[in-house]
Amino acid sequence: EEATKKLLEAQANENKIDLKFDTLDIGFFRAKATGVKTGYIQIDFIELKYNPIGALFKRFTFNAESPLFIVSGSMKGNVVTADVKGSVASVANLLKQKGSGSLDIKWEYNINSQEGTIRVTSGIVSFTLPMMNIEVDSVEANANIKGNQIIVENINAKGKNSLEGKGNIFLNTKKIEASTLDFQGTAGLMGMNMNFKLYGNFQSPQFVTQ
Repeated sequence: EEATKKLLEAQANENKIDLKFDTLDIGFFRAKATGVKTGYIQIDFIELKYNPIGALFKRFTFNAESPLFIVSGSMKGNVVTADVKGSVASVANLLKQKGSGSLDIKWEYNINSQEGTIRVTSGIVSFTLPMMNIEVDSVEANANIKGNQIIVENINAKGKNSLEGKGNIFLNTKKIEASTLDFQGTAGLMGMNMNFKLYGNFQSPQFVTQ
């Protein structure tokens, strides 16, 4: 196990991927890593469950927990599917903002073609942006994954405030905090519609109204 841990760490360093973990436990029917870190994202644990025959055909289930999310899913061949419960407060904190509520995310991804889909729904959510506080009763969003790009086709939020928009997220897989975003849309505040743009680095995004 120690040799496997050192091998994975060496591979991450060789490919300049910012990935570290505290422990790695590999068994006949399961594998578990704890204290996983990439950039400023920390994951309490990632656990895979499988049987020897299923593992040969890339069939296993997995679950993970972190302050950002709780996820469960499976891999069958080249296709990964997952259900994710995301914490709005934790995501907002990464962007140095405030928020509350949770997001339900359905994720499907083909590791061979590097393409997939994401669907997001929610209940009551609040999120603070520079010069604007969003409070909504529901959120719906649909996105496509193509390589390291997440193309958000639409975001639709309704409630005390409203929000419609679309945009792109460009993931830096070697250093996640260096990822960037580029969104534009319309927000409804106090009966008035405001065009906005949110763009820049994950750590310090810029927000402008038009």
